[in-house]
Amino acid sequence: MALTWAAGPSPLCVSAAKERTAQALRQAPTFVRSGGCAVVYIGVRALPQSAVLLPTALCLAAAAKRGFRRLRRGTARRALAEMDSGCRSNCKVMEIQGKGLGVVATETLAKGELVASEAPLLHSSGLGGAAWLEDLGSQFRALPEAKQQQVLSLADTFASDGEKSLAGIVRTNCFRCGRQAEGVVCAEVSRFNHSCLPNCEQSWDARGELMQIWTSADIRIGEELCVHYIDVRASAAERGEELQQFGFRCACPACSVVDSERDRRRSLMKGLVENTGRVGKSDPKEALEMVSQALQLYDEEGLHVQSFRKNASYYAYELALGLGDGELAGRWARKAYNFSLLCHGPRHFTTEALRGFAEGGPAQGVV
Repeated sequence: MALTWAAGPSPLCVSAAKERTAQALRQAPTFVRSGGCAVVYIGVRALPQSAVLLPTALCLAAAAKRGFRRLRRGTARRALAEMDSGCRSNCKVMEIQGKGLGVVATETLAKGELVASEAPLLHSSGLGGAAWLEDLGSQFRALPEAKQQQVLSLADTFASDGEKSLAGIVRTNCFRCGRQAEGVVCAEVSRFNHSCLPNCEQSWDARGELMQIWTSADIRIGEELCVHYIDVRASAAERGEELQQFGFRCACPACSVVDSERDRRRSLMKGLVENTGRVGKSDPKEALEMVSQALQLYDEEGLHVQSFRKNASYYAYELALGLGDGELAGRWARKAYNFSLLCHGPRHFTTEALRGFAEGGPAQGVV
């Protein structure tokens, strides 16, 4: 099983874009702010969003949008499906006690390894309504029968009296791409279960039109590989409430034992995520301290979500640039680049942009 909706990638520079991005989010009534994640609708699994609205978000959203236009071309989609069709040889889909299907490691894995890369079977505009349903139906009918069966085998937590619907399957299994409401449904990537202490994370490669899963921690052979469907920087009660709408209760170590200290750390993370951007406008030095505090909390909590660290480090890079401290900016850019390698891989648009910053390139938007 698997579930949730939220936002996508980040990095680069251009302050005008930052305000346009913030304005776009303010004008989108379907978005709900949740611990730094812009969470959209119900049903789409979250790609972690920045602790603040990073300026490059617009560039990446544009890239994702171009990717979706290409994705709609059936020939390209079929060619990609032949090249990248799911889990690599270092993991496999299997039955997990109490969870149904899940994915486990077939060998010892280090953080930053690719475990799945898959071309989508379906894509969702996420806009809802009759046009959305008609588009999904058209895409589904165009699939070969074997791939239709792959779609129908996926969970539908919105099913009524056990009767699945295509809309319910998409809402349950759709991974978020870009910054708007788009998402994709993949046969094997959908099998990665949720944990509030994930050891992997999802990344949308807009260039290759692939949903990828990267390890974010060192993993033992036989260990289940889990991603996060929601922003996990919140208390256990808040996380449980958000996950409840998808019909399951998380039983990961962060949720199965009452731990007031853990809740305190997660609540602090949430506060830092929500307030660092605001503080940075008036007191960049204080905001830098808040970034460092957030990174320390991630380490103390054992929260292996490298995109959280990447986004925080990139924002610190921006703050240091604003203070005119090139040496400090370089250090933060290198941190952001190294974290991006772990959560996106070396050839991702974001990683390449951050590498340029880490090597002292100009801080400007990339389209």
